[in-house]
Amino acid sequence: MLGQTLQLSFFNHIEVVIAIIWFISLFFKVVICFFVLTQGLSELLKVQEYRVLTFPLGMLIFVCSGRRY
Repeated sequence: MLGQTLQLSFFNHIEVVIAIIWFISLFFKVVICFFVLTQGLSELLKVQEYRVLTFPLGMLIFVCSGRRY
């Protein structure tokens, strides 16, 4: 909405740039949260290698985030 109301003379479609920046920031936020989750869970469960937990946690998040009709 904000991107549509802003109008610059040299760039008419600033909402596209705002959407791209938003998607990139959302991606990094999800990656950092997933990394912190795996690190914390490995410390809690006393697992020496945190990478062992990445696939099971990824599958759990994938299944839990599915659309429900």
